[in-house]
Amino acid sequence: MKRIHIVGIVFYALVIVAGLALLLHNGLDDELKPNIPLINERANACYGGASLSGACVSEEDWICGWSVIRLEDGLMSREEFPEECVTLLPSDEMSS
Repeated sequence: MKRIHIVGIVFYALVIVAGLALLLHNGLDDELKPNIPLINERANACYGGASLSGACVSEEDWICGWSVIRLEDGLMSREEFPEECVTLLPSDEMSS
């Protein structure tokens, strides 16, 4: 009986850890909120852990980073993506 409880506790702990890892796949923003566009209007690809982490050096980069993370998460189409931000996209995204 004890073995089943231990296995159950370990299973639930793994599920919680995996869920947190998925939730934080893009890291956190500067307010320590998950950097996920669906739940955070401020989500940006320039924050640590996201695709442009360390690459954003200007205010324009940060403005474009807002669109980049939404394109990556499928919340914005390539047609809606700002043309002035195309240079921040990986080459395979630029040709789409």
